[in-house]
Amino acid sequence: MTLQTCNPLTARFWFNLRAVVNWAVVIIVFIPLVFVLQEIFPYLTADVIAVAVTFSVFFFVLHKRAIGIECPYCFRHLATNTPWMCGYKFCRNENVDDYPFIYRCEHCGTEPKSYKCHHCGELIFFTNDRQKSNYATFISSSANLPPPVPKPKAPSRWAKKVAQESEQLHDLSHELKVTQLKGDIHEAKARIQPQKSEKELMEESLQKFYDRSVGAEEAGRKMKAMVDVECANNPDARERRHAIIDAWVRERI
Repeated sequence: MTLQTCNPLTARFWFNLRAVVNWAVVIIVFIPLVFVLQEIFPYLTADVIAVAVTFSVFFFVLHKRAIGIECPYCFRHLATNTPWMCGYKFCRNENVDDYPFIYRCEHCGTEPKSYKCHHCGELIFFTNDRQKSNYATFISSSANLPPPVPKPKAPSRWAKKVAQESEQLHDLSHELKVTQLKGDIHEAKARIQPQKSEKELMEESLQKFYDRSVGAEEAGRKMKAMVDVECANNPDARERRHAIIDAWVRERI
């Protein structure tokens, strides 16, 4: 059941005016209905019945009635409470009593400027600029659906093996380049640094030997102190362990 049939260019105007028209109809029905019912029922009862009747008429009859438009190409009737799909983000609009295709999308707020007739497939324009892109379509139409995304094929065993070997080859090549670069840097630093004299080299060698020997003696001394505590009541074991420590220190001096 449609509220009225109008020109597509004025359909949005009449939809925005629908609430005003509905309230006018309700008031026109309510006033005489109250007077008639008051002749039959007590005033309070008559008022309650009139309010209930007009409430039902407004929300269950007038609010549900859609505006109709006529396709200018096939002259078929189209009710605006047809489920439709937004042409901007492909939103599905099924709450068509409040968001018909002549109004705006419930989800993204886009106002369609045209609708593809689900009878003949021609575009019905709602504005004078006759925009042909992002038009609304019947919800079962596939005209404006985005193309399906193809599922990627699972790679074969041979493809997986080739990919793994290629990745390993890339890693090894990168590691080789890094090693070569480090070697080049080391050689460059060696060339830049001044060559030490034989005396300086001998002094460095002696310093290293001295540090190593003193370190070994210090480590041996600490270890003997620990052995003395552990083997305080066992002289034989203490003597054997001291000998082991002395042998270790001699090897490092």
